[in-house]
Amino acid sequence: AKCFGLPREAPLTPGGNTVPLRFYQTEPHQALVKLEGNFDSDTAPEIRKSLIKIVKNKGFESLQIDFSEVPNLGTAGVAVLVEVLRAMTRKGGALNLVGLNDNARQMIRLARLGEIFET
Repeated sequence: AKCFGLPREAPLTPGGNTVPLRFYQTEPHQALVKLEGNFDSDTAPEIRKSLIKIVKNKGFESLQIDFSEVPNLGTAGVAVLVEVLRAMTRKGGALNLVGLNDNARQMIRLARLGEIFET
């Protein structure tokens, strides 16, 4: 997929860790976000800010989040995903998760969201 736009990184978290979040516009109404690192209570607030901004400020019909570089998905990360899913659904869009490892799939299933996120 040809990417339009420049990759961006989220700002520093309160703990001083960077949360690499790269944003690509892959088609006129489709976006891809690549996350790197843990998506847990330490990083979820900054990732949430970035994802909600993308959902609300851009006219995307489809948002894909790539988890291939995320070793750990915590409950705070799952909560952010639910919030992003609701925001996309309200505007008639779709959220797709790709590159989920076993940990991420298990966390999503434990939250009883396996069918919603099709893990």
